Amino acid sequence: MINPQPATLSQVLERHSFHTLLIDASGVLYNDAGPVSEIQETLAKLQQNYSVFIVTNNSYFYIPFILQKLAQYQIYMHPKQIISSGYGLSMDPTCLRLLSQKTVYVFGNDTSMPYVTLAPIKKVTQNLKEADAIILTSSLHKNHETAFTTLVDFLLEHPHIPIICCNPDQYVVGVHQPLKKVIGYYASQLEKKGLPVTWVGKPYANFSNIVRNYLQYHFGLSLDSNTCFFDDNPQNVQAFQDHLGVTGCCILNSGLSRVQSLDFSAYSTHYKIPFLKFSA
Repeated sequence: MINPQPATLSQVLERHSFHTLLIDASGVLYNDAGPVSEIQETLAKLQQNYSVFIVTNNSYFYIPFILQKLAQYQIYMHPKQIISSGYGLSMDPTCLRLLSQKTVYVFGNDTSMPYVTLAPIKKVTQNLKEADAIILTSSLHKNHETAFTTLVDFLLEHPHIPIICCNPDQYVVGVHQPLKKVIGYYASQLEKKGLPVTWVGKPYANFSNIVRNYLQYHFGLSLDSNTCFFDDNPQNVQAFQDHLGVTGCCILNSGLSRVQSLDFSAYSTHYKIPFLKFSA
């Protein structure tokens, strides 16, 4: 059995006095096939009763582009209700130290560039030979493999150059295949070649700290067990529980947990993580 005590979203909400809900985007609200069934109605009901925030590793899109994508699915949020791991470039102390007054080469699409320019960099360059630091924000629309091979060759010749990846996700659920590789996968390949990568995003503690500080600063919210975090990756749920002391739930039917081979029973019993569908 995946979960010794199966639960619905309504049951989880009824058992707790939640005041704040933190919700992942890809794999919970939507996947490559489109929005999750009935997600618009579910999220609208939640917004009536709770403070709701999207907490995402999506550094492919800057916040206005995320809002546009959500609006296409009739999901509406305020810009400040979205916290992206891309913010780590300008909010995480380690990233700030590595990027301060540096000339950076960005491996990613233009839709992620504002996260970079929020950081205290000197400038962005399209010439690898000028780079003092490398930032990985997203996979490329075109010629991704060729461009990444060029980047790998350059970094093997210049292993001292710091590398930051602000999306640790290695896979998302694709339409025509169970799993689709994203930028975190490629960053992990750099590590396998002996090139150190600084990560920011779920499940790392640096991003948990950013989420805590962001909500405290902008909304005066303190995170505790009356905060619930929903994600399709149980490792992320476990991390938020450990780092922030929140309650966690893993979504089973629409994201990674549906297609990855995971020891669900260990997460369910040891980490007290229920698995459920994100539908009221």
